[in-house]
Amino acid sequence: YPFIKLLNGQVDPYVLALIRYGVASAILALFVLRSSHVTFPQQKDWALFMVLGFLGAFTTVLIALGVQYSTASASSILVNTNPLMVVLLAPILIHERTKDVQLVGVILGIIGIVVVVLNGKALALSAYGAGSILLLGAAMCQAFYAIYMKPLIRQYGALMTSTAMAVVGFLELVVVVLFRGSMGQVFIFTSGQWLLLFLIGSVSTAVGSYLWIQSLGKLSATASTSFKLLIPVFATLYATVFLGEQLTPWILGGMLCTTIGIVLAQSKNLS
Repeated sequence: YPFIKLLNGQVDPYVLALIRYGVASAILALFVLRSSHVTFPQQKDWALFMVLGFLGAFTTVLIALGVQYSTASASSILVNTNPLMVVLLAPILIHERTKDVQLVGVILGIIGIVVVVLNGKALALSAYGAGSILLLGAAMCQAFYAIYMKPLIRQYGALMTSTAMAVVGFLELVVVVLFRGSMGQVFIFTSGQWLLLFLIGSVSTAVGSYLWIQSLGKLSATASTSFKLLIPVFATLYATVFLGEQLTPWILGGMLCTTIGIVLAQSKNLS
């Protein structure tokens, strides 16, 4: 979020997503080539990889677009409603059983996110306009992404799955960016913009996606996705440490609320 917000309005959202997935694909592909224990996707699973790769890439586009038309607070809250969507969709789509305590945990975690991001301030309803719809769409994409990726992780492993998703997403974005005629923008970026884009692609996408997908193979879709509730919390901490923003009681209370919510959401895996 901090990096995308810094690039807000400077980079076409589709180009941002293209470079993000291009950098991630290159880094993850290097790890695949160095690994001797990878299973390449079978033809019967190509269609699912293509759909999920599109959802993953399109999520970045929706977030980048949504941030432009909404506040940073609303963006963090709305995108991170995806754990609640997973709790609601997983029993229907993949028959994953969810305890009542897990539902309470996810709701409590979302309340913590609201407390942290709002930081004791009121949120104007105007922030939920067109940008809010785009951000909720991103959250829904992430929910489907998490749910349907689990069987692929079990079969191919986290590394191969995350690499294939990144490569497919990148190739699909190449077609979209070429069709939109915005490919020329990549030749006029400043060094600062390239640095931010590289960090988004390497740290936020390649490393972050691999670790999260690794957790999806070991935990339920609900529990794994609940960890993403920490994204706004860490974003707030980074802003406090590096930008000198004040760490208020609202932020501390929200972090505690989110932590308790995550523990409850994982109760099935901890028992």
